[in-house]
Amino acid sequence: MSFPYNEGKKLCFFISPIGKEGTEAHKKFKEVFEYIVKPAIEKSSYKIEIIRADEINRSGSFLKDIIEYISTSYFVIADLTDQNPNVFYELGIRHALSNRTIIIAQSIDDVPSDLRSYRTIIYNTSAKEAAIFLQKINEIIKEIFENPERPDNPVTDYIPEIFDKKTMEYEKTINSLKEEITNILQGKKADIHKSNKNNIIKRVERIFSIKNAKKQIQYLDEETSFTKPNKDGIKESYKIPVIQGDFNLYYLLDNTNILDFWYISDYRKELNINELLADIRVLAEKCSKGQPFSCKIIICIDDDLDKEEIKNKFNKILEFIVITERKKFELIIWDRKGLEEKEKELGLLL
Repeated sequence: MSFPYNEGKKLCFFISPIGKEGTEAHKKFKEVFEYIVKPAIEKSSYKIEIIRADEINRSGSFLKDIIEYISTSYFVIADLTDQNPNVFYELGIRHALSNRTIIIAQSIDDVPSDLRSYRTIIYNTSAKEAAIFLQKINEIIKEIFENPERPDNPVTDYIPEIFDKKTMEYEKTINSLKEEITNILQGKKADIHKSNKNNIIKRVERIFSIKNAKKQIQYLDEETSFTKPNKDGIKESYKIPVIQGDFNLYYLLDNTNILDFWYISDYRKELNINELLADIRVLAEKCSKGQPFSCKIIICIDDDLDKEEIKNKFNKILEFIVITERKKFELIIWDRKGLEEKEKELGLLL
């Protein structure tokens, strides 16, 4: 650590609005620091030194210094009062780099809903509340010292899970490639799963091309909007999911008015029917909000299935949906036989 600090003390960096010297904002937050936060830290049973950005006294880049303090301080307190953009920016840096962050604010409305489940203290500047703040801040500091690596923000909470998922996907791909290479080197026939998948996708695309239906491409939004005239001829807008698990949305439009839509499962060599049924349950919930069109859910698999068992489970799922909405949902299973029947019906297979 290149900046000066007292030996034997943990450093706490205080992120807060600063304001231009002489302004009301500067006075307001300087008093919060001097009379509320700093005394509470100094009275802690732990050896801690606290500093705010305007107390940094070094030549060079001010932003570089702030980032250095944010990244290397043992813990950080961030005051979100008045929702200052610089404070949010600095808090985001801290969350990306480390745990041990305490959020404070004078109103819960200043704290984004995504952060309200994390270490947060709502305070005001009265003498009584200052004493309460001291008690609360010391409870959290004690918790930090006892469990310093405990995740306390959305980044450190969810990034490991995201990385683990990506790692598993990469390992699966690598193992598949290794198996394919081994088969080639040993003169064995390559795994036909990929060609089977591509073949089924092409067949499904042909079917829906005949129907003039399109696959909805997922961009950033998880839902897409369509319109349909009501009984009075007034256009009403409805939202439905773009994707759910292995199910993709296909739709048929007349201008912007939806005429029909389907959710079709992606082809998999090994079908996990329980996962598909769980996704169907979510789709049924999201598509049963008074929308005036039916929803066909298609399970697409190049294999033989116990259709009756799956349909019975599908009917049990519909029991969770309002009874007046259930008739809108239809389950279709396209195994080899079902896909061939549909192709024959449309003249794609003679």
